[in-house]
Amino acid sequence: MNDIEFTCGIDSKFTVDHYPPVSYRTYKHSILSENKDMKTCPGMNEMYNFGYVIPAWFDMTVEYTIDENEEQNVFVNTPSHAMTEWLSWHDPEGSIRGVTSYALNDNYYYRLLKVTTPWLVKFDPKYLFLQKNLDFQFDEFMIPASGVQHSADSNITVPFYFRNITKQVPYKYKKKIRAGDPLCHLLFLESNQNFNMKVTLQNQEMVDQHRNYKMAMEQHFSPLQVYKMERKMLESNDE
Repeated sequence: MNDIEFTCGIDSKFTVDHYPPVSYRTYKHSILSENKDMKTCPGMNEMYNFGYVIPAWFDMTVEYTIDENEEQNVFVNTPSHAMTEWLSWHDPEGSIRGVTSYALNDNYYYRLLKVTTPWLVKFDPKYLFLQKNLDFQFDEFMIPASGVQHSADSNITVPFYFRNITKQVPYKYKKKIRAGDPLCHLLFLESNQNFNMKVTLQNQEMVDQHRNYKMAMEQHFSPLQVYKMERKMLESNDE
């Protein structure tokens, strides 16, 4: 078994006790239990067995405005120390590396909010983690930028895009993010995970596998039941 260790880089037992990194399953959305088809979907449910979530450890209110001239602005209100210690802006116009393109269009604010968390992570160098958003997160208004990180840099930092979710002008949208709300999903992968991809026409083994799956579904097995049976068969074959 591979070990992953998260340590809080600041002297805050309160943060460790109340807002530590947790399993992704902790943030499984209730719709997956309430919707009959989603409840039995193996892909959607199995996904929550992988990775960890970094939660917010302080409150902040984000206000997105568009004025009469269609100029966009984002204002962040937090405890004063949080703004100076944990938050900063990635500003293409003010970057010391020159103007940076984030491939943004009119639907996105041109600056990114960088949240530097107090969490450091240690893991086997043969792995890296993919940092991404969670499903159903922040109404898709505030989106953590996806990226990968190797073990050489242990600090977890979460940059956020802000997306314009309306064509209305003028417009104001306010979002309250509370301590404990999820900031990002960390999914660990093998760093040398390269594949030789090929495209084929009617690979018979794959066609048969799909046909068998559909036949099992017609016998009123749920997708999750079929998935579990297939996993069991594969494990017994490996033995």
